[in-house]
Amino acid sequence: MFLFPSAMIMGGNFSIADYFIWNEIPTALGNLVGGIAFTGLTLYATHVRTAAKRAVSSQPAVA
Repeated sequence: MFLFPSAMIMGGNFSIADYFIWNEIPTALGNLVGGIAFTGLTLYATHVRTAAKRAVSSQPAVA
């Protein structure tokens, strides 16, 4: 995040739109996919068999 603004200050030939399209958006998407894949799926894969079984009742709860 430092290189693009510093290059713009030094006269780089790109715009703020280029910065967002080629840096910020891919970074955000990569973090989202990586967070889901490496955190969410890893937790699911390691805890799906060891989680406590939930009792499912077919009768509605009476208040």
